[in-house]
Amino acid sequence: MIIAFNFLTKKVDSSRHLEVIHKCVLKLSTGSDDATRDVYDLYAGDDGQHSPVAPSRTKEPRNLFDRDIDANRIETACSLNWFGIGANPLGLASVRQKNQGMSDLGCALYLLPSYLNHACASNAQRFFFDGIMVIRASRDIASGTEITHSYCSSEDAYQKRKQVLPKWFPECDCSLCIQDRAAGNDRLSKRESLTKRLDSDDLDINELFDIIEQLETSYTTTYGSFRPALSNAHLQVARAFESSYKYAQDNRFLQGAIQHYFIALETREVKIIDHSIDGKKSNKKPLPISKAIVPYNLNTCSFICLAIFRCFSLLNDTLRAERWLRAGLWIESVTSGGGVRMFKLRHATALAQLDEQASSLLAKVEASA
Repeated sequence: MIIAFNFLTKKVDSSRHLEVIHKCVLKLSTGSDDATRDVYDLYAGDDGQHSPVAPSRTKEPRNLFDRDIDANRIETACSLNWFGIGANPLGLASVRQKNQGMSDLGCALYLLPSYLNHACASNAQRFFFDGIMVIRASRDIASGTEITHSYCSSEDAYQKRKQVLPKWFPECDCSLCIQDRAAGNDRLSKRESLTKRLDSDDLDINELFDIIEQLETSYTTTYGSFRPALSNAHLQVARAFESSYKYAQDNRFLQGAIQHYFIALETREVKIIDHSIDGKKSNKKPLPISKAIVPYNLNTCSFICLAIFRCFSLLNDTLRAERWLRAGLWIESVTSGGGVRMFKLRHATALAQLDEQASSLLAKVEASA
């Protein structure tokens, strides 16, 4: 393994970071002046200075190192602008790995995305397809509005985001960070402590409800609906209810699971417009969720829709099951752009465990997509 010390970040870089710098130096040594200028123009810190680029004297291919280049500036530009390449939807890592933001699949320098500024509560998201970065809007963006994406995981605790971001700027002023700072250190510390408790594998249902109750007090009354820590707690309760159904075969456990899956979605900014679990069925709207906002976490939110679909299928409520399956497919389509095929790849393990009725519903929806 090759490692190197980065004098800008004062940290040891991995071999994948060193490789980006190495390849960039080699490419610019023999490449065009325009390419060199493009890299030199990238953000290189507040005191970064532009290095002059001599005009080309010839259009013939260059020999290696036949001109001077500013290796220090290239290292600085790379250190402040490289992207960790996220998991490819066609070769998925685990949901937990994806929730951490960056995977360990490599890194690269992308010129145009490097000019996009950061917001934890961004209006665009990035996805990777075998090293190709795709940026898609996650909100309606009015003409003239700056396009932003997040340099870190929006689901990370404020303290963790605060540790990562000073590399680029002293403080993030997005709506999420403003709300977290307004909550105060005591609430933030309490929320982080409770979030760590959720990592335990031996929590019973009463302990989960206690964590939920305490988590709710870690948010101010004016805090927005994006509360991933609270969402994860409700997600665990929903899974516990589903597990109980397998042993007791009592439909009340499935109904309880659905209710907590609903809350898990709503605390990730998914607006549910049909909260019905039983009773009269309506087919007036094609989806039970609003299309106004696209959730930040594609994997978790599409998985929750799939879980709700599974529960309604077990309740023999095929209409609601189908609508929630279509909700999950819509989330897939507007985020990754992959539609049914990508949805099936992303959730292949869960889909393989569906019963015959649920599998038939999936086939029906796929045929009509």
